[in-house]
Amino acid sequence: MAEPVETIDFDAVFEDITSRLKQEERRRLGPANMWLFDGDWNLRGEIKKEIAASLQFLDEDTGIGTIDMPLDYYLSRWCIDVDARKTTLIHLVARKDGAEWAGRVFSVKVIKSENGERICRISFKNDREELKFILGFASPFAWAPAFN
Repeated sequence: MAEPVETIDFDAVFEDITSRLKQEERRRLGPANMWLFDGDWNLRGEIKKEIAASLQFLDEDTGIGTIDMPLDYYLSRWCIDVDARKTTLIHLVARKDGAEWAGRVFSVKVIKSENGERICRISFKNDREELKFILGFASPFAWAPAFN
């Protein structure tokens, strides 16, 4: 005697697939996790109120990252007040979908946006920029000349 075949509820399967696709889209289009550190790599805070963020991933070159935050946000005030910080450097680490972008600040500006509000724009250069200043020798077997 043959066993009965289980029927498939196509509407329920379709609803399950579309709900998973919508959940994945919300996760994918969400903001990156970003943290600001001082020059000694002490965590100053996680950025939660960014207005806009742009991070360039360039092959074999230095990418530029820019973050706009409200001027009254505590991390914006910390970035602007150079005299209150122990170190002048600011580091950014951002993670999204398995990719990581890290960089060092080169510009902090207070600008006025199109709608008239003042924002803090922080610009970073990717960590690859630091590799350009490391001294290396062409061959590990060649002796290093004396540097005076």
